[in-house]
Amino acid sequence: MDIPLNETGRQQAQKAAKKLCKIPFVAVYASHLKRAHETAKILRGDLPHPIQIEPDLREGTFGSLEGKSYAEHSPWDDLYHLTHEERLHHKWVKDQESPHEVIERVLPCLKKIALNHQGKDVLIVTHGGVMRTLLTVVEGRDWNTKILNTQVLIFEWTQEKAFRLHSIESHQA
Repeated sequence: MDIPLNETGRQQAQKAAKKLCKIPFVAVYASHLKRAHETAKILRGDLPHPIQIEPDLREGTFGSLEGKSYAEHSPWDDLYHLTHEERLHHKWVKDQESPHEVIERVLPCLKKIALNHQGKDVLIVTHGGVMRTLLTVVEGRDWNTKILNTQVLIFEWTQEKAFRLHSIESHQA
């Protein structure tokens, strides 16, 4: 679902923008979904760079479950018995995108961005599910890692041609 950013989201983005404004971003990328694009506009601030839309940065899709709450289709408890590998490929319905499929879509996009801007700071605006999946797969974090709105993950593209988490920052009160 392409839900627009609400007023709380705008306020959170404005607060984050004040903290990020000192970083000399050379490019700005965002998912094509409305809330990510609007967040990118706010975070970009006065930077002259256009927002480059990357559809592969979008949130994972839930297929026929889009717009339904987790309680409507399957309790979270169903996931706790799964191994890491099972959870990586888990789908409640066939037309849902698994975390593995999200990573297979997002990592090549991030690598392309990293190679186009080697050694430079790039602002990439994506979604909580994408960030959680990156933390889980790239960094080995727990699947239940909480991602806050406007949370900043700083990844570095290493000489080994891989991503390494540098830090996690929250810009919420």
